Amino acid sequence: MPEDLEDPPHLSGMWQPSSGRHTQTQQSHTFAGYSHAVQLEMSLALRRALAHDKKVIDQLADCLVTVWLEDVSESRLLQKPLQQKLPNTRGRRPPVVASSTGGS
Repeated sequence: MPEDLEDPPHLSGMWQPSSGRHTQTQQSHTFAGYSHAVQLEMSLALRRALAHDKKVIDQLADCLVTVWLEDVSESRLLQKPLQQKLPNTRGRRPPVVASSTGGS
């Protein structure tokens, strides 16, 4: 969260509270009670690749799940690893990636 809510950083995904407006991310936190939210901005080229190639969709999904698992694990938001709670619909676990913080 920015220090001054009335002056959020450019491209932070926030409207000032005084504006009365909310981004989708702000709505998910404020009104729906989600602890985490993400809004993806995708280029036309990426949207086309996703529309025409299931492998690309799977790769993007695997990356998003991996980042989520890394974040909640590092934040200690969950008592059990999230992987144990998520259904493994494609019969495989997300790929393991090196942590950007130097931890594993």
